[in-house]
Amino acid sequence: MNDTSKQKPGLAAIVAHANDLVIGRNGQMPWHLPADLRYFKASTLGRPVVMGRKTLDSIGRLLPGRDNLIISSQPRKATGHFETQPTNQQTTESWWNDPVEAARAGLERAATAHQDYCFIIGGGGIYEQLLPYCDALFVTQIDLDVAGDTFFPSYASDEGWQLSELTEGQVDEHNPHPHRFAVYTRTKAKVEQLPTV
Repeated sequence: MNDTSKQKPGLAAIVAHANDLVIGRNGQMPWHLPADLRYFKASTLGRPVVMGRKTLDSIGRLLPGRDNLIISSQPRKATGHFETQPTNQQTTESWWNDPVEAARAGLERAATAHQDYCFIIGGGGIYEQLLPYCDALFVTQIDLDVAGDTFFPSYASDEGWQLSELTEGQVDEHNPHPHRFAVYTRTKAKVEQLPTV
């Protein structure tokens, strides 16, 4: 990891999408790609993650080794409903009703922990609300035509996104769809600042 102790952490979205920016169908990802799950874990482990309640429900548990910030229109206290597996790293949860406040809290926690990013991990509505504030996108692009009911917002180059890293994924019996891992960064002029409260 880079020495980020002197830098402010950035806000990044991490997503896997099929063709036409499909990210979900009926509350689930309409594919199984273990390479993407490994990429997601390696990218987010030890960092704050911001997600909507439906995303948490689809995962079925808090993400171990991460500070889980959950957005819901009806926030609730930690109830123990979501079990965590014992890990060597701390797993926490907090509930928010405002995506911007959750993102701000995630950035503060990333700064305190000297992390480079706070990650936005979904779902579709949360991406839509927070993408204007993101400095980076970590994207698994899956070459798959599939029907969906949840989509990732456009990240065309006219929105200021520039490809900074691209790695082709390997197709094999466990990862049957062609895929690539891309990191996009956005020019500072295009990044909106989180509003203050």
